[in-house]
Amino acid sequence: MANLRVQIEISKGAEKIPLNKLAPVVTDVQLFLFMLSEDLGLGVTVESWAGTDFGSSSLIFTAEKSEPVTIQQIEEFNNAFASISTEHPAPKLRRATIVQYAKIAAPIDVQEAVSFGLFPAVEDVGFGIDEIAELHGAELLPALRWIQLTKSKAAEIQAEVQANVRAYGALQGIVHSVFLGSRPPFFNLREKSTGALVKCIYGPTVYPELAAALQRMNAIIHVFGYTSTDLVDRKIEDMEVSKIVLAPVLRESEFEGLFGSDRQFTGGLTTQEFINNVRDRGHQSP
Repeated sequence: MANLRVQIEISKGAEKIPLNKLAPVVTDVQLFLFMLSEDLGLGVTVESWAGTDFGSSSLIFTAEKSEPVTIQQIEEFNNAFASISTEHPAPKLRRATIVQYAKIAAPIDVQEAVSFGLFPAVEDVGFGIDEIAELHGAELLPALRWIQLTKSKAAEIQAEVQANVRAYGALQGIVHSVFLGSRPPFFNLREKSTGALVKCIYGPTVYPELAAALQRMNAIIHVFGYTSTDLVDRKIEDMEVSKIVLAPVLRESEFEGLFGSDRQFTGGLTTQEFINNVRDRGHQSP
């Protein structure tokens, strides 16, 4: 097992840090580490993260998770942490966790930064960072993976998280539930390809089409309109419906009509001859 640690440095080089700036940064860092650990299934409590190895000159300390973790969990934590600064955050991260990370930069000035040093995944040797430095020399300490959070970077992250893509498209599925009394009224569509529920907002002009669709049990419908897609969670949040079309039901006579409709498909054989030929091939030894 190993210890999960993150070194944190606020306002590097500053001799003094106003408390009205220090307190919210530390509080937001604690909440972010809690949420990130929760996203990754590391099992956290309020006391899970504690400060240690406090240094002088600006605020430097190490946040350490009280419960031991595995090497693999440290690697996953570090990669997920680092991914927030990219355009492709780790899939396990909630949107709220990413927003909380950006919130850490709110109290700092434009020229300042909050820096995070991610410790590499190594087996726990039973010593703190300062003790290892005393025994072996600071130059032998493993190099940290540093990530800087500035006010401008936080604004970029927030813009990326909050940006939804709106586009006209179509969905196919079954009406799962209808909420007539809501304002605006909507129904949930069980999307056929993914099984996800999509909130479909509709107006008075679409109501007759929805009512017609509900006359047929478990009817498959095509829904057209403008979708709003969350880029972070990679899912459709809702659709403003402009049209609903019932998918046609294939009657038995139409189904039977498929057989023999393409005479070239069987290579000149009748349908029955072709089926018999295929079945005979299926029983041949390889």
